[in-house]
Amino acid sequence: IRGFIANKYKEYNELHNHLNNENIYRYPLIQYKVIDNKPTILAINETIDILKQIDKTLTYIDISGIKKEITDKSIEISNYQLGCIDSFKQYQFITPWMGLNSTNYRIYCEVNDIEKSNLLENILIGNIISLSKGLNYTVTNNLHVDITFQPKLVNYKNQKMICFIGKFQTNFLIPDYLGLGKSVAKGYGCVYGI
Repeated sequence: IRGFIANKYKEYNELHNHLNNENIYRYPLIQYKVIDNKPTILAINETIDILKQIDKTLTYIDISGIKKEITDKSIEISNYQLGCIDSFKQYQFITPWMGLNSTNYRIYCEVNDIEKSNLLENILIGNIISLSKGLNYTVTNNLHVDITFQPKLVNYKNQKMICFIGKFQTNFLIPDYLGLGKSVAKGYGCVYGI
């Protein structure tokens, strides 16, 4: 869905995070997900206007040559809070979290279970800080996370990758359905408050 929409509406780089065939490295303000078996496009802040614009002309999708008419669509606008809190809130990943890159993957494979947990907690804190920067929020407190994750093999671009599913708690308020980690624009790392 992301590829189809990005090609159809190339004039909006927020839909695909490319400019002149170069990647734009920023927190994706438009994210494509499947929530409750429904294709979903999440638009954040000013990108809501882009979503409203494409909604007027988006009547079908074409995926790998299979054209499907869109018979039901809606836009739901919600306000959510984001930021440091004095207590802990629990979340779960409703899609696999892609927390490891090639460097920290090698470290992950070489350490014991306690060190793996510490590594993943530090990576997750970094992901929350990246989300904050992307949404122009300055983290003012020390962030803490406590994780309960299980590894899950995922086929990503025809390669097996270790991702993680599970729950975590943190002293940071994250809006439902935002993504953390790598490839959040493609639906990975989607969180939901418990």
